[in-house]
Amino acid sequence: MLQGKMDVERRDAVYFNGIIFLCCLVIGVLSMMIRYRAEEGNLGREARWQQDINQIKNDLFKYHPRFSQSLEDMEEFDLRLTTLGENVDHLADREILAELTQIISRDLGDSHSYISDFATFYPLQFFCFSEGIFVKGSTASYHTLIGKELTGINGVALSDAISGLERFLNNDNTWIARDLLARALSDPHLLFIAGLSAHPSDEVQYLLDDEWINMMPVFRRSVNHKNTVYARGDLDLGTDLSQYKSARFYWHTFLESNVCYLKINRCHDDPYLPPFAGYIEQLFAEIDRLGSPKLIIDLRDNSGGFPELIHSSLMAEIKARPRLNNRDALRVIIGRSTFSGGTCLAYDLKQDTNCLVIGEPSGQKLPFFADPQIMRTRYMAIPWLCSTRFYDDNEDGLRILAANIELFSPDIEVSLHARDWFEGHDSFLEEALR
Repeated sequence: MLQGKMDVERRDAVYFNGIIFLCCLVIGVLSMMIRYRAEEGNLGREARWQQDINQIKNDLFKYHPRFSQSLEDMEEFDLRLTTLGENVDHLADREILAELTQIISRDLGDSHSYISDFATFYPLQFFCFSEGIFVKGSTASYHTLIGKELTGINGVALSDAISGLERFLNNDNTWIARDLLARALSDPHLLFIAGLSAHPSDEVQYLLDDEWINMMPVFRRSVNHKNTVYARGDLDLGTDLSQYKSARFYWHTFLESNVCYLKINRCHDDPYLPPFAGYIEQLFAEIDRLGSPKLIIDLRDNSGGFPELIHSSLMAEIKARPRLNNRDALRVIIGRSTFSGGTCLAYDLKQDTNCLVIGEPSGQKLPFFADPQIMRTRYMAIPWLCSTRFYDDNEDGLRILAANIELFSPDIEVSLHARDWFEGHDSFLEEALR
């Protein structure tokens, strides 16, 4: 009995000592964290910028495949970033951010890596038509501005504003440059570093059809496809069929004479629809039942994803139907916003089927860097994307291995004119229906 009492006392002593140890450990860790935070808080502006520039440099060299291919490239970018870090005390925040953006977004030569404001935007969608830059889309509250031509920003002529923005935009080819320019015109970060606004959160003025319109940036998460308008007309649909159901990764409809129109916006399985393989099997069963004479696959807004998820099932269904696998019956639409995996899919359709490709050249060159990771610097909280893979391999069954294409062009190139577009004409689709 005495032995049992001693065992209990020893066990209690072990528990007590363990609790004391854990308490001391927690207090020690908290003390270190508080001291570390205090030391961080004492860092001056120059030290914070230098830490962030070093972080960007280290992440670039660690993750971006360009620097595993070329020691010379690594030395060049190391020198530029090191020099920038050494000169932060002589530069304003805007100038530092501008230099970083030019290095990552343009000079890296990678359309998937860039610095941008992912959180906010000015709620207009611009588009570079043949005649000029026009408002093509907006949130519902600004729908009366759709169709108006942009000629200035914050008192600056449009030509000068474009010159200020171009140094921050990827220029793999002329078509991605046009697409990125249109996006940049509503990007608070880019307008700020180009000297077109005093701060990314500030109101800007757009000169639209000789009228200055004041506009504040909005949070992207507050906007969805239900309150976005892409053309004059009905606020729910508009007159632009290609933007109907823009939130869906893929969808279809049957036009006059049972022509099948298939829009693929993303190379992913849509979470609200059957997986693509099952979806496409059902679609082709419907095509067979209706005896559809033509299939139009619209990839003009396909921003990428995993084309291998789309490739095999789509190719198999097309090749199993010789009546559709020819230039008269199978039409593929591409454009400047056909990007990344969307361009891979378009290229594969061109190589593996007998389709006729219509529209504009794709904005994506082949091969390319991709699979970007979202990064954020520690002190200035700069958000940016960094590619982690070079898409020149054939492991996914794609055919870009043999491609070295700066500009993937359609068989029939179609110009987009503002007057036609805003009168409800889709020149790409009209050509595909011929």
